[in-house]
Amino acid sequence: MDQNEKIVMFGVTHVLAIDGFSSKIVGQATMPVKNNLTIYNDVYRSAVMEYGMWDQVRVDHGKDFYLTLFMQEKLASHRHNTERPPYLQTPSTKNHRIERIWPEINNRVNYPLKATLVQLVDQEELDMEDQMTRFCVSSLTCQLAQIGVNRTVQAWNAHRIPGRGIPNYLARDGCPKKLSTDLLPNASVAADWYDQEVGSLTRVSDFGTNPFPSLQDQEAAVRGFALQCPDTSGLLDNAVNNLPQPFKDGLKGLIDISRRSCQLQLEQEPGSDDTSLPSACHKFLQSLFTVFSSRPHYPEGLAVISRAANVHRIRSRRSHGVVIVSSKRIADITIFQVPGQTSPSDSQSSL
Repeated sequence: MDQNEKIVMFGVTHVLAIDGFSSKIVGQATMPVKNNLTIYNDVYRSAVMEYGMWDQVRVDHGKDFYLTLFMQEKLASHRHNTERPPYLQTPSTKNHRIERIWPEINNRVNYPLKATLVQLVDQEELDMEDQMTRFCVSSLTCQLAQIGVNRTVQAWNAHRIPGRGIPNYLARDGCPKKLSTDLLPNASVAADWYDQEVGSLTRVSDFGTNPFPSLQDQEAAVRGFALQCPDTSGLLDNAVNNLPQPFKDGLKGLIDISRRSCQLQLEQEPGSDDTSLPSACHKFLQSLFTVFSSRPHYPEGLAVISRAANVHRIRSRRSHGVVIVSSKRIADITIFQVPGQTSPSDSQSSL
């Protein structure tokens, strides 16, 4: 098992599992941030359930495989060859079998998507310091990357390796030892076992901050994006063929839809009904949100307030002199000096 982090700066990480005998890719997942539970559930557990129990799992020294190694060792007695160590940790560069697939995925998936995103950042059309933008970029890019990885995996497993054969054919019988679902719990239960016997694990890993207050709001935004861009696979196809504009437009559209959805939620939440939010503070934030979110571009570097009840930050370039610093408490917001104001009492105000 190994991970690929060529576009980790945009919230995309791949993890693959390959069978050492047949060279078949037996498990894979694309995620915003490497996470023990996701790797165990979507890569290791799904592969073992389908193909059987491997005699040995080989990984690098990363902490993100701890839950997988914990369960592999816990189930060591159910292997076919119990004389071998249940797992082996080696430098990633020595994980030779799986290293051969990464150039294919990089060329077919990662590099075209990364080139488009880098262009947007260089042209200042994408602010990767804004939490809503980070979330949207990671969400859409992960979706496109997963499509590309699925295609690459299917092609790899069906191609003939000189001197070895076709991976799909070689792995047709799976491993000698099969496991029942009772022995392989889901990620949450496995993590509970790990907590009890070893230590705590990070349950959820996010890239950016989800701006939607509820799952229903997020699903509504997804439906709106689907109407605007019904064929997401076409975005990947164009990017791979050096036509990045559809991917750029789709990403900008997703960000705009998310921003409008959050603005609508903000307008529907009167400050007088929010006991945790002072009315004056709420009205001030609402006015800022209305002004800033109406601008398609942010020449002053202002980031949009994503949710009234959870302001992340509003940032501007130093030359404009406006900085708003916020903490998790909505009331802890300070506006520092604005150009043209000389009075100490006017240069700083607190809410």
